[in-house]
Amino acid sequence: MSRVSKPRSFGELKTLIKNFRGVLSEENRMVVDEIIREMERSGGVNKSNRSQLKALMNRLASQNGLRIPNR
Repeated sequence: MSRVSKPRSFGELKTLIKNFRGVLSEENRMVVDEIIREMERSGGVNKSNRSQLKALMNRLASQNGLRIPNR
């Protein structure tokens, strides 16, 4: 089985998600779509959306039984 290459750009990330969309639960797809929309709207990650994106990523992790350590 071959490994999936780590995306090196936002475009590659969107393509990767599109290709593997079918293996995500509906709840995960919804959060991933929210993350992508926010990044497209604001042109990536910046000071104004960093906390919102972090909250979405924490929600995604929580939905999947993962804990993100506090820094």
